[in-house]
Amino acid sequence: MKLLLNEIQEKLDDFIKLSFEKDLLIPPHYFDTNKQKYSLEDVKRMWHKGVVASSKERHDALYIHIPFCISRCAFCMYESQIVRPEYISPYISRIIKEYRYWEDEVRMPLDSMYIGGGTPSIMSVSDISSLFSVLNELSFSNNSSRTFELSPETATEDKLYLLGDTIINRISIGIQSMDENVLKMVKRNNISSSHIKRLLDVARKINFDDINIDVMVGLEGQTENN
Repeated sequence: MKLLLNEIQEKLDDFIKLSFEKDLLIPPHYFDTNKQKYSLEDVKRMWHKGVVASSKERHDALYIHIPFCISRCAFCMYESQIVRPEYISPYISRIIKEYRYWEDEVRMPLDSMYIGGGTPSIMSVSDISSLFSVLNELSFSNNSSRTFELSPETATEDKLYLLGDTIINRISIGIQSMDENVLKMVKRNNISSSHIKRLLDVARKINFDDINIDVMVGLEGQTENN
């Protein structure tokens, strides 16, 4: 498991560096089997022909992946890496650049949006503002879910208030466990219950439509008692 997680982190690190250096979209599977690099124009043509032009009725959704974390949780299989602070702002700029390139292929209104990770709340207030300067332009269908994932380690009241002024209507807070020993075993930092309570109080005050809390069963070190 540890070797696999290290391999994933190395691949993602290469992916991000190459994407910054060249104006290319380099699919993650490029590092596994496919040695061809596709330009954005190549990918856009394939997408338009294979999806847009061939589909009379589409229900589009948007997913944005923020692949940075404070630490790699032992249970996580998503692509992420230990945060390199100097990567975050360029990564957000690249997301905005690629969205601008693709926006004429997106059918509005969107059915849903999910910003996950990694750890989206690891972004600074400035980076979150930059991202939503674009996302707030989107339109959504009635009763659509627009979710932003947060970790108690990096979530702050300022970030919650900022999200409250955006199109986000659902937040998902990844607590996983309140047992300090379990958190240590899965390589997560212990967060005080008072901090989590403050976050939830602010979220309720902001009146998000949906406040989700993630907890996990079956983690290493868990017993019936804890």
